Amino acid sequence: SSDLLRLQGNRRHLIKATGIRPVQGNPKAMSPQGRAVQKTPSPWLVVWCHERSLKPENTPLRKMLMNIAGLSGGSLFCIKKATSFIQWLTTNDKPFVLLTDWREVKPIMEGLATFPCNFNMWGLHVLAQNPKEYDRVCSWTSGQQNTMIRVCADLTEDYAHEMLAG
Repeated sequence: SSDLLRLQGNRRHLIKATGIRPVQGNPKAMSPQGRAVQKTPSPWLVVWCHERSLKPENTPLRKMLMNIAGLSGGSLFCIKKATSFIQWLTTNDKPFVLLTDWREVKPIMEGLATFPCNFNMWGLHVLAQNPKEYDRVCSWTSGQQNTMIRVCADLTEDYAHEMLAG
């Protein structure tokens, strides 16, 4: 944790050491190049934990999440792995909605089970990549005590608005 705090001063080393990469934005604060410009810290976050969240093929989805979060003052924060998410959670003080996939949800839930309950997670959404995975995730979530888990077969703009509305 102290290493993480020491690394926060140097963004490149933080990303290399933890896989954590902030992607913040507000549709009203976009630069002419289309890059997000964060003028004031946002009061809440959408955390997207997926190893390919920052890859070019996910740019449209990332922009959609950033824009929808920005409509209500939030920001998007991308993290590649569950272990990085749990590390990040130790330093986070903002409420958040978590979006992840089948590969990361189990380690996230295991990490959260050992974590003190002083974080403010508004919801946990699992994006299934195909029908077989959707069935697997639904079966697994039905056995979980956490009723905040929602399974999504297709992350449409309508679902994203619903996800962030509560």
